[in-house]
Amino acid sequence: QLATLMEDGNMYFPEEVCAPFSLAERLLLTRQVRDDIVADTRKTYAFNEDKIALNGAVEFVNEATLVHLILHYQSGDQQVFKSIKLTEANIVAAFDDFFRSLPGSPYVLPKEATVARLDQLIEKYEQLA
Repeated sequence: QLATLMEDGNMYFPEEVCAPFSLAERLLLTRQVRDDIVADTRKTYAFNEDKIALNGAVEFVNEATLVHLILHYQSGDQQVFKSIKLTEANIVAAFDDFFRSLPGSPYVLPKEATVARLDQLIEKYEQLA
């Protein structure tokens, strides 16, 4: 999904709803995420696409007291967005356990590989800036 953002400044939202990020903004945001991962100030993990197939139609936001699922799909010529908030404590706890189990699992890239991929994206798009 980050590669898509870097390509066109947009992540799923149609231009009628959201103005795309400029190349300078995309580079700034990607550098910030990269630096936060290196400094261990952001819990962000890149999925290992060889181990887990995600089609980009669902996003998870794991918050303290809820799990927010954002679903998006194409229906005819429209992009449809649906939002589900799961607040039942046991479900939130199960998602929290799952997300906490990801680091070190084969389902996410190690920190070093994530940073290396971010560096590749940054280098590629710096040449276009």
